[in-house]
Amino acid sequence: MSETKEASAKTEKTDFLKKANEELNGILKEAYANGNAVFQLPKEERAKAQAPALFYRNKSGEIKESMVPVTNVLPAIQFMHDHQKTDNRFMVASAALSDKSIHIQKGAKSMPMVLFTKDKKPYTVRVFNLSDLTGENVPKTTVSRPRSNSYARDMVNYLAMRVERGTFKDNIMMMCKDAKEAASKNYQQMKPRYAEYDKRLKEIKDIDLSKPVNKDDFKGNFMHMMKEEMEGKSPTHYVVNAAKKAMQTLKWPEETVKKAIESFAPASAYDGLDKKRAPYKEYILDGIKKSKEYQASKQAQAAK
Repeated sequence: MSETKEASAKTEKTDFLKKANEELNGILKEAYANGNAVFQLPKEERAKAQAPALFYRNKSGEIKESMVPVTNVLPAIQFMHDHQKTDNRFMVASAALSDKSIHIQKGAKSMPMVLFTKDKKPYTVRVFNLSDLTGENVPKTTVSRPRSNSYARDMVNYLAMRVERGTFKDNIMMMCKDAKEAASKNYQQMKPRYAEYDKRLKEIKDIDLSKPVNKDDFKGNFMHMMKEEMEGKSPTHYVVNAAKKAMQTLKWPEETVKKAIESFAPASAYDGLDKKRAPYKEYILDGIKKSKEYQASKQAQAAK
C-alpha cells in the first residue's frame, strides 16, 4: 500500500471512530436533554439495568459471545431503554447479515459499538439487539453476569447522584469517564468478596459425588448436597434445595442449616453490603418456611 493510500485509510478509520463516539455520546445526551436518561430514572428502575453482551462471528465463522468494552455500556443500556428492550444481548450486524438463516425485523434500529483488537487498536461495528433478530442461528443463550451488572449499575447510580446533587456537566464524555472511575473504585473494594465467592463456588464444583461422606461431616454433607443440586433439575436453586434436604431429610435444626449457608454458600460472601437487607441465610430460610411443601410438612408433624 502506498503512503498516500495508507494515510487515507488511517484518516477514514479515524473518521469512523469519531462518528461512532459522537453517536454513542449523542444517545445519552439526547436522553438527558429529554429527561429520559437511565440515570434520571427512579432507583427501582435503575436497579434493573443489565450490562450488554455481544455476539460476533470469529475467523472460523463460529458465533461467539463476549462482554463489551466499558465505552459502550451506558449508551447500550440507554439504547435498550429508549427502544423498550429487556434483552441485554446484541449481535454484530455483519455477523447477522452474513447468515441467510438470520432475519432482521423490519424497522429494527442499530447502534454503533467501539471494540478493540488483541493489540488494543479500536475499530467500530454496528450492532442489533437480539430481540430484533429471528431465525435458526440466532443465539439462544441468555447472558447475565452479576459482576458486570453491578459495575454497570454503579455507573448509572453515580451519574444519578451527580444529577441529584446538581453537579452533572453537559460534557457527556467526561461524565461517563467519571462514572467509570467511580465504578472501578467500587469494583476494587469488592474484590475480596468476589474472591471469596469464587473460592466457595470452586470448592463446590470440585466435589466428587462418587466419594461417600461421613454422616458426621457437617461441611462435607452440605457441600455434597449443594453439588448434587447444582447438577440436578434446578441448578440455579442449588442452595435452597440443599437447605431443604438438610432440614427435611437429615433433620438438621434450623440454626445448623443457617450456619451451613453462612459458612459455605457462595452468595453469603456478599452479606453485610446492604445493611437494609437480611443476610443470605435468612433469605433462604424465609423462602423455605413460606413454601407449601414446608407448611404441609409442619402440619403433618403436628397431626401425629
